[in-house]
Amino acid sequence: DGGAGYLIQLHLGFCACPVHPFDVEVAEGSGDLPPNELFRIGAQKMQFMDEAKSSLRVNEFITLHGIPIEAHEYVVNGRTPLEWIIDRYRITTDKKSRIVNDPNGWFKRPEDLIDAIGRAVHVSVETAKIVGGLPPALED
Repeated sequence: DGGAGYLIQLHLGFCACPVHPFDVEVAEGSGDLPPNELFRIGAQKMQFMDEAKSSLRVNEFITLHGIPIEAHEYVVNGRTPLEWIIDRYRITTDKKSRIVNDPNGWFKRPEDLIDAIGRAVHVSVETAKIVGGLPPALED
């Protein structure tokens, strides 16, 4: 219906929702790397490559192009879902416990990382459409 029911299904079904299609740029000379190296997340954060935030450098080998502007309109606790991924999807070591948090183990296939990013973009774009179509709030 495009309303609240769809919004609930979209968010609860995040892992099964459609994946936003990207133009995936693979760095020259890295095409022969196996997927577990090509799509590997490192300690360095992913970063946007342009002011419009339409391109995201995942690592030294992979850059995603074609992130729509609408993906940056839906904000949760001061950040978009894509910004949350950028912040959380990197290798970190807890200073006290020395426990390593390695998101590379979170995926069955290394390239599933791109699908996770694509789902976050899809959910963000669809949520922005729904929220943008809501009537203005009633004033007291």
